Amino acid sequence: MNMKLILFITVFSLSFIFLNTCNKKEISNPLTQTGVYKALEFENLKRTFPYQFFPANLYSNAFQSMEHLPKPDLIFRNENRWETLGPNKIAGRCLTLAINPVDTNQVWVGTAGAGLWKSTSGGKGPQAWTSVKTGFPALGVTSIAIHPTDPKILYIGTGEIYNYQGTDGGKYARTLRGSWGIGILKSTNGGLSWHKSLDWKKEEYHGVWRILIDPKNPDIVYAATTKGILKSKDKGTNWDLILDKKMSVEMIMNPISPEYLTVGVGGIDADDFGIFTSIDGGANWSKMNLPQFDHLRGRIMLANYQKNPQRQYAILSDQFQTVQWLRSRDGFSNYFYSTVPDIGTYQSWYARGLKIKDNDSSKIIAGGVDLFIDSLGNGNQFNRYTLNKIKVHADFHDIVSNPLDPSKLYFATDGGVFRSDDFGTSFYSCNDGLLTTQFYSGVVDQKSEKIILGGLQDNNCALLDPSGIWKLVSIGDGAYCTINHSDPNNMICLAQNLNLYRSTDYGKTWIEVLKPDPLSCFISPLKMSPLDENLIFGGSRQLIKSVDNGKVWNSLSSNPTSAPINSIELSRRNKSVLAFSTMPDPSQTARLFLSVDEGKTSKEISNLLPNRIVNDIAFHPKSDSMMLVSLGGFGNEHLYVSQDFGIHWEAIGNGLPDVPFHTVAYNMQNPDFIFAGCDLGLFASDNGGKTWINYTDSDLDVVQVYDLLYLNTENKILAFTHGRGVFKMNADFRLPTGLKTISSKVGRNEFISNKNQLKEYLENFTTGKMYSIDGQMIHYSIENIYNHWDQIQNGVYFLATSKRTIKIIVTGH
Repeated sequence: MNMKLILFITVFSLSFIFLNTCNKKEISNPLTQTGVYKALEFENLKRTFPYQFFPANLYSNAFQSMEHLPKPDLIFRNENRWETLGPNKIAGRCLTLAINPVDTNQVWVGTAGAGLWKSTSGGKGPQAWTSVKTGFPALGVTSIAIHPTDPKILYIGTGEIYNYQGTDGGKYARTLRGSWGIGILKSTNGGLSWHKSLDWKKEEYHGVWRILIDPKNPDIVYAATTKGILKSKDKGTNWDLILDKKMSVEMIMNPISPEYLTVGVGGIDADDFGIFTSIDGGANWSKMNLPQFDHLRGRIMLANYQKNPQRQYAILSDQFQTVQWLRSRDGFSNYFYSTVPDIGTYQSWYARGLKIKDNDSSKIIAGGVDLFIDSLGNGNQFNRYTLNKIKVHADFHDIVSNPLDPSKLYFATDGGVFRSDDFGTSFYSCNDGLLTTQFYSGVVDQKSEKIILGGLQDNNCALLDPSGIWKLVSIGDGAYCTINHSDPNNMICLAQNLNLYRSTDYGKTWIEVLKPDPLSCFISPLKMSPLDENLIFGGSRQLIKSVDNGKVWNSLSSNPTSAPINSIELSRRNKSVLAFSTMPDPSQTARLFLSVDEGKTSKEISNLLPNRIVNDIAFHPKSDSMMLVSLGGFGNEHLYVSQDFGIHWEAIGNGLPDVPFHTVAYNMQNPDFIFAGCDLGLFASDNGGKTWINYTDSDLDVVQVYDLLYLNTENKILAFTHGRGVFKMNADFRLPTGLKTISSKVGRNEFISNKNQLKEYLENFTTGKMYSIDGQMIHYSIENIYNHWDQIQNGVYFLATSKRTIKIIVTGH
């Protein structure tokens, strides 16, 4: 044991009282309960913790500031672009589809974490999809509408919001899955460029779930959103709220009489539930008389028959169960109802898909968790497909048909895009080139660093072998994993809620060791000691520990809170040292703890950190006394370093975007290089966090980086993204010339839009010099800056004062 650690333990013992030594209990029959999928709903654990709502302009400002951060110099960047490792043909969650009405080989798909994609081959063939850059931070594209006669005009809606209170990404509370929105984007040139049609920079906690264009007057556009139903009469330039109902997330239009609208209102935190209709383009609304269903909290699926659009259909659901099937011949003025299979099953707030064949109303296909078909047309004879047999992924989010051939169907699912050319008789995958997998975490084998294993949202765990081939292993939502140091045949994969499986044959077969624990986070942590492959820690409400490579687990009692553990990190130098963090406890406090005795006891070390969720922890490779943490939340610094075992903390965010940061990692060969991943991309520092660059690949608008690993053999970084798969990039870089001449004490971003605002801001300082982004001084005094305001172009500048350096973003010219 090194002397620094001995000294720390001594100070630790004198300054704090350890918790009582834990009472070990072997977990032979872990806690289980019926309906384990009903994960605990941490209502306050959104990205906004400890606040209830998003601040105004939050992501818009963060994206703008990120775009102006310095990047590696151009030559170096072009020679060292991010290398994608896939996985190809294993796609992530897709939310919506649209088909060009003129050229039906052109198919658009909106994804949950990778924005907008396009195919010109109907989704068929090698590398069938290409990513479409919008120039905006659009992660979740939830709706697409194409102009009926001019398909170069498109609208896309953003914001995958299932809960009116917002989203935490689904890592901790399953029903808070999703991503924030920025409103509606519009293109008039087939997706080559985009502009904001509906700017929600002040309401980024809302989502747009359906966009409909009036086929007889395309100037009129409707949007079904979590805020209510919106209408534009001028091609999306201005929008009015015409139905003020939270969670108005579904809408259909009568294409013969487009002023006839039907809306489904319902979902988690909706203020109403039911079907609303309008016969005058939304000027007036009436609600169907369904009082027995007013209490439901699931989504309402809607569809109509295109040849007779007054024939309308609905599936009503509670949050976790389908309740009723409705059909009407007169636009729900009257209706018939019957029982229906549990189509939505345990996630009726989440999945949707209902399609009536355009030229044959006797053919109905419906998707929730599973897929169902009714060939009688009444909706009370649904038959369930065996998804393993038809090779289609579960969890449906959209079903559309080719407008020129109604037999051809496309399905958006949690596993990408699938297609049927015979209205559900046969199916095939359309995922070649659709690189949209959503990793939560990843590991690499310690011996060769050629085997990668990572947990995917609803796609099991993905295993990359040394030959470069990916395959799916284990079950459920893949979470954290381990690979045995000496024998990679031995692996552990977690599914949701700490459901633990072991394999001893390189992922061919799996044995369940721990059943799901409903008291844990949906994505629970798991870490193997870098020094001892037999020593593994996991986290529920307490640490759990195995000393035999995951065969037997014991529960410790070193977590003094009642909140679940959300992250764990183990020292690379001493296997007795570990740190773990917890979600907010009943006092609304998120905490961080350190243990120096293999988890038997712990001490809180978060007293001087902001009250934010600690998403990741990293120990310095040369000293356990030094560690990094990355924080969620807003309105705070997101990266902190401690030099003394967490007794003191120093913020090292220094101008990074104000969004949740998910992960942080050292270059193990040169720990001055630090990498940090957030909701918008990857950032890097070569001086221990004093200055930062935007290290996100230039081919991406934004990307959520959830986990980072260092590859010692190649001096590379692996980035596991929640939407774009896995990338590999260099673990060192060069900063642009001149940047290092600027003071490293860069404060928070300041947006200056006019001369009066500049004057008011500069009055806070007596001396200061202004630098361009590349470090060149352009003004030598405060007075000089103000007097030459008219000559300052829009962009990013540094104001260096005697005390600190402030990044100023000029937006007023």
